[in-house]
Amino acid sequence: MSHFEPSEQNTSSNPPFFEYPSAVPSAAAASTIPFVIAAGIGSVVSPIPSEITFASGFFSKYAVRMRAISGKRYPALSCAMFGFLATEDAARVATRRRPPFLRTFARLRPHARTRAPSSVTSLASTLARRLGVTRRASRPRALSRRHPIHRPPRARARASLAPPVAVAASSPSRAPFEAVASRESRRRRHRARPSVSRRRRRGLFITDKNHSDIRTRVVWWIYTSVAGLRRANGAMRQHAPRRRAMPRAYVGAIDQGTTSTRFVLYAASNARDPSSYARVASHQLEHAQVHRAPGWCEHDPEEIARHVVTCVEETLKKAGVSAREVSAIGITNQRETTVAWDRRSGTPATRAQVWLDARTRELCERITDEECGGDRMKFAETCGLPVSTYFSAVKMRWMLENEPKVKALAESGDLCFGTVESWIVYKLTGGREHITDVSNASRTMLMRLDDLRWDAATCAAFGVPESALPEIKSCAERFGEIDGDVFEGLGGIQITGCIGDQQSATLGQRCDVGEAKNTYGTGCFMLLNTGASAVHSKHGLLTTLAWQLGGRDSKPTYALEGSIAIGGAVVHWLRDNLGLISKVSDVESLASTVEDAAGVSFVPAFTGLFAPRWREDARGVIVGLTQYVNKGHIARAALDAIAFQSRDVLEAMRQDMAESTEHELSVLKADGGASANNLLMQIQADCVGLKVLRPGDVETTARGAAYAAAIGVGLMTERDVFQRKSTTDDGSQEFIPTSSAEAREANYARWNDAVERTLNMEKSA
Repeated sequence: MSHFEPSEQNTSSNPPFFEYPSAVPSAAAASTIPFVIAAGIGSVVSPIPSEITFASGFFSKYAVRMRAISGKRYPALSCAMFGFLATEDAARVATRRRPPFLRTFARLRPHARTRAPSSVTSLASTLARRLGVTRRASRPRALSRRHPIHRPPRARARASLAPPVAVAASSPSRAPFEAVASRESRRRRHRARPSVSRRRRRGLFITDKNHSDIRTRVVWWIYTSVAGLRRANGAMRQHAPRRRAMPRAYVGAIDQGTTSTRFVLYAASNARDPSSYARVASHQLEHAQVHRAPGWCEHDPEEIARHVVTCVEETLKKAGVSAREVSAIGITNQRETTVAWDRRSGTPATRAQVWLDARTRELCERITDEECGGDRMKFAETCGLPVSTYFSAVKMRWMLENEPKVKALAESGDLCFGTVESWIVYKLTGGREHITDVSNASRTMLMRLDDLRWDAATCAAFGVPESALPEIKSCAERFGEIDGDVFEGLGGIQITGCIGDQQSATLGQRCDVGEAKNTYGTGCFMLLNTGASAVHSKHGLLTTLAWQLGGRDSKPTYALEGSIAIGGAVVHWLRDNLGLISKVSDVESLASTVEDAAGVSFVPAFTGLFAPRWREDARGVIVGLTQYVNKGHIARAALDAIAFQSRDVLEAMRQDMAESTEHELSVLKADGGASANNLLMQIQADCVGLKVLRPGDVETTARGAAYAAAIGVGLMTERDVFQRKSTTDDGSQEFIPTSSAEAREANYARWNDAVERTLNMEKSA
């Protein structure tokens, strides 16, 4: 006989009942789950008889009758009662432990004076009394004053509660209590029965005035019954150990930029949730910009190294955190800036050439003619980059030809080349590690994009000895630890993340495939995540590596990039060279004094134009001046210049995406220090015709380095970063376009006319 077939023994006056097997294995317990759920759903949507009798084979002597009170008002109670019995039988057989729903039953009756039942027998009896189910007896005294439900609490606790047995009513149309009690005993019972309010306090929740509460509790009964079966089936422990509160994880980020160095300490309440990384403290120091000749820009590597250590020490002091509490630190840095030093002494051979240094212009022309046959894009298929003053390979070649110390170190084999993160890791580890990561290596022109290794042919073309180059690692793995003998108090901190600043900002913005961000700093850098495939641009953009997280065997992510040489630096020029403002933040209020630029176009091509035009012969111009123009219009034109240069890059990205992918840009994510300017963000939205989204924490560059360090030390995975997306609830602000399409295109056409005037001006400058 099936577990749920009608019993053949019940053929007389009682309605048929379901017989539950006396021995229920663990697998059979699991098979009752869909029945209980189906019974709960079916009882609500379809009518059932007014009386249903269930019997449990586990307790073969007893049966429990449940009547649908007031006709069909409470049909779901029957399935709930069966769920209790089935769950108890399964749990008792499978685990021989007290099922979990018994504790749940106690929680459902927090104000009851009687204790929670401790066995199935007392549970069934208690439920039967609450539901008005009577006991089989020779005399109609089941619900008299002697019944345990009417006894005082102490007497009720001492009384043995025999399992109730359901008795079928002679007529389904009778009231629930007419089947077994005489008229006299019924009057005595109602006189002695507690009031409705008292019954509710005791947990007598089945009343006509409280039917909404019944449905809520029935749903809870079914849920706990299923939970009990799941525990029984898996033989799980009844009392799961209480979870301890996760300790806060401290992760730091060294952000070494073009104008300053800083260290940011983050505390994560849940290390796997990127949104839980909150800034605790930070410290920032500016370093000197050395300009020995027009177009030159240099940094002192030793000054940068000192500032890194000072920023870390001061930040930990501010936060009250020791070095032992820091799980790991990551490094993000200005890319392409090139350092050369002595491998044995660890001293720089010359000053660092900054990425915007343009002294190598003539060398680029010579390499293009001699090595590329006049095609400056010859190496793009290998490294994704054109021959330009922007990238490290040309700077290394210039040092080898023009710096005697660098040339001597190369001949002796003691030369070390590297970008800024290589120099910082070398100094922090006491000279033990000479490494770089794939994101910075991709900006040297010397790394192949297919296998992420140094390309011997390209190194030979630029005359760079491969022995002087650092070892390439992923962006998130162990790079070493701070040497305590060299930097007292910081020893033992692990370095587990290195990533270029623009890739780091893209990671900090959590830009998934098809999403783009624009960082507004000294320059502007727009990156579009293209996923696992390297898209070679046909419209003047750079194909670069975004990141590789979790070791050299992990899958790399690629990006399209458009680099703008002069972004926020144009505001510094207004302050330092023209004196229009006293501090950088004043440009917003000054530009807000006018409605537009009054026809003025400002092209800040101080060192040429980068993507997508790549014109090194361009020079800055301001056109459209009249007597009406004042300093407010000049400030507004400077902000317009940042937005229009960004649109140049965005238009090239749209064309490349249309030719190679199915993604379409719908939003532009903004970050960087200059993005705090609300007027600039609104101008950008009006210029490109897209929504601009600025996060609550605009300094996403440091945040991306912290994410890389957390992945490298094992606190999170790359999947965690992109599974839990941030929303505007984190303080993000949206800027919606307000200009018309006609006005937008007219302003952009005027900008392009001004750009044409900047070309071929190198000799006159």
